[in-house]
Amino acid sequence: FLGHQPRDALFALYRGAQAVIVPSWWHEPFGMIAIEAWAASTPVIARRAGALEELVRTSGGGILYEDEAGLREAIRSLENNPRMRDQLAARGHAAFRAQWTEEKHLERYFALLAQLGVSP
Repeated sequence: FLGHQPRDALFALYRGAQAVIVPSWWHEPFGMIAIEAWAASTPVIARRAGALEELVRTSGGGILYEDEAGLREAIRSLENNPRMRDQLAARGHAAFRAQWTEEKHLERYFALLAQLGVSP
């Protein structure tokens, strides 16, 4: 474990990873780690729990698992199938670009303000 890393170092680690494993036991309200991984074009292997399950399923950018055996199988799948890894990475990155960039966030924010009749 490397502890806290500056943003640039963290994204270099994401980019160099085969996948980012998110082993959360809790029902996460949102999966920021998954979003960061997809920003770096890295697939996610996440426990089937909370928002992570929905994010991985709808983005197509990773593999979900339920137990230790499933985690091992997911890791082996990506290790033995680089094409699959690249496809998951591309889908995750496309979902990131379509939904979670700063520009997309601001677009939705200003659209909501306009809908409410509030000028920025």
